[in-house]
Amino acid sequence: ANHHARTRQKDVGLLKALGASFSLIRTTFMWQFGLIVWFACLSGVIISMMLSFVLSHFLFESIYVFSWAMPMATLCLGTLFMMGIIYVAISKTLQVSAIELFSRV
Repeated sequence: ANHHARTRQKDVGLLKALGASFSLIRTTFMWQFGLIVWFACLSGVIISMMLSFVLSHFLFESIYVFSWAMPMATLCLGTLFMMGIIYVAISKTLQVSAIELFSRV
């Protein structure tokens, strides 16, 4: 998240120079990164459920018992954890002035 926020510094600098508020910039980036994180967590949950079914069927010769609790907890907690990291990374980028952001890139 920190790397991606640094690669988007020019965009942040441009938005700051045009007069966008910090909350608007933060909200925009949180939605963008949040959707990416959510779909990544969802993909991980789906792949792990399929792998669990295959391993249960072929290795253990047992019936796969599915529970919604663990996949939903993984999806929610993983997304919330990553959104916190994204918030910190974006906040660090927003603390730098627009002139400094343009001179770095």
